[in-house]
Amino acid sequence: MKDVQNSIDQRGIAIQRVGIKDAYLPFLIKTKAEGYQQVTAKVCFTVALPMEYKGTHMSRFLEILNPWSTKPVAEPEMAEILSEALDKLVAYGGNDSDFDWPAIAAAPEEEHLPHTVLPEFVEKLRCVVKILCDAGVQPVLMTLPPIDSVRYFNFISRRSDGQRILDWLGDVGRIYRHQEMYSDAVAALAMGEGLPLIDVRRQFLPLRDLPRLIAADGIHLTMPGYRQLFDTLADWVREQLP
Repeated sequence: MKDVQNSIDQRGIAIQRVGIKDAYLPFLIKTKAEGYQQVTAKVCFTVALPMEYKGTHMSRFLEILNPWSTKPVAEPEMAEILSEALDKLVAYGGNDSDFDWPAIAAAPEEEHLPHTVLPEFVEKLRCVVKILCDAGVQPVLMTLPPIDSVRYFNFISRRSDGQRILDWLGDVGRIYRHQEMYSDAVAALAMGEGLPLIDVRRQFLPLRDLPRLIAADGIHLTMPGYRQLFDTLADWVREQLP
């Protein structure tokens, strides 16, 4: 069966919120008397959907919440729920560093910022790391696989005026350099916080068949690319967990 959620969406439409809304779930709320009160919670749980994706796995939201419907919950447990959500739903890097390309094509003479500017990206990632550490979870950071800037430029030019985008960029290679800054920021944060780092980028870049590992859109990996990613992660796990 085709994985529609992970297939490329060429319509170029980003959605601010997708998820579940008005889901009613039983919860047990802890009381000051060390008991609990049964309530019915009305849940709204959403994430942003970048323009490159056709959907997200809604089941993950309920997968996180359902086991907690039978456990008394207070502030510490809410932190655990958030940690589980981060583990299942948080992704960083490529989408954060991307731009609103139709807006750039419409006004190349203006200043345009990425979806998440680099200082904000670093600070948010640092906050995520702190939440995980406070909950007793060991964060492991990972650098970004390289982007093929020429393929990606051709991809975004399908629905926007490529020449106007190029006028704003100056050169196509700026796409690669910009994305690389976010990958470098992840590595720098890992070093500064003393966190484990899986340097995926370093493993990909020396490969002679690198173009075969990156999909036609210039961002996502092909099946051989995902195999290389899996091998990189597996090698790291074997080294760290003998």
